[in-house]
Amino acid sequence: MERSGGRGRSARAGRAALRALACLAAWGAIQAVSAQDLNSGSALAGIEWPVSAYDWSDDPDGPRHGLLEQGAADLGMHCGAAREFNVWNLENEEDPEGFRTAILGRYEAAGWTLTEPVVVEPAVYLATRGAEQLVVWLNPIPEEFALALFSCKPQADPVSAADIVAAAPPEPTSSGRLPIVGEMGLGIIALGGLALFLGLWRRRKANAARNWAEVSALILKSEVQESEFMGDSPGEREIGYSPKVEYSYSYEGADYRSSRVHFGPAMTMDQQVADKIITQYPAGATVNARVNPAQPNEATLAVEPQPVGQFVTLPIIFAATGILLVVVAYTY
Repeated sequence: MERSGGRGRSARAGRAALRALACLAAWGAIQAVSAQDLNSGSALAGIEWPVSAYDWSDDPDGPRHGLLEQGAADLGMHCGAAREFNVWNLENEEDPEGFRTAILGRYEAAGWTLTEPVVVEPAVYLATRGAEQLVVWLNPIPEEFALALFSCKPQADPVSAADIVAAAPPEPTSSGRLPIVGEMGLGIIALGGLALFLGLWRRRKANAARNWAEVSALILKSEVQESEFMGDSPGEREIGYSPKVEYSYSYEGADYRSSRVHFGPAMTMDQQVADKIITQYPAGATVNARVNPAQPNEATLAVEPQPVGQFVTLPIIFAATGILLVVVAYTY
């Protein structure tokens, strides 16, 4: 894969936050996808996935189509009618980054060349194979252990990566209004809305799980996985801790596996919180689990809802910060 210069990168910072928001906001819908809604590969690219993806094409309100169109616009293109929407649940994937690399490797193995003519986040690749072209929009969601990949065949005439870089807009100046700051403010407000949405969704699921069937579960694996992130200062690194608990259970004669401990954030920055969960569910122990009778492959070990204060405080901070940035951007 080739990456070209980063012209226009900062101008797209606000849009990147909005893209991640739209992906995450629909994450709850994955929980209701059935085994019949799986894609074993990409018909557009003519490749097979290493693991089947959920088919996320059911998009009545259009946010995912909008994300894909924005990705195509970054490449100076428009999506045609041929589109695909895939998302993987990586809760049980030990190496999410390696999985992402494997997905991209399937394109290259099939003769596609992937380039990033304009570097943005999430990544938008231009896939070329002879006269064929595809727009590939790829968004890892580490906080929710997910990976989204949307693709389409562009309507525009074939273009080269060099043409796209040449057509990229210049970096905006600081004179007049500050659209970059305004876009970032809108993105922060949207992320605050996302945090509130996820908190309410998790609380609703936890309350519903109290009425699910109770079964015995055997803990198969219990460990804490560490993930490294860029800190606030240059060169600073922060570590997130994810308690990974895998367990098996039986319901109405069928055997299942799950890794959900509770309906709450999958990652914490407090190692003691993660260690406490692992201590509570050690490998080899037999514990009680709750199973959704309508969808027996959905289970949880704990049903305590997330306290309201934990998911209301962050949205308030995000909203206040975002509003301040928007006011500054469009006042001065």
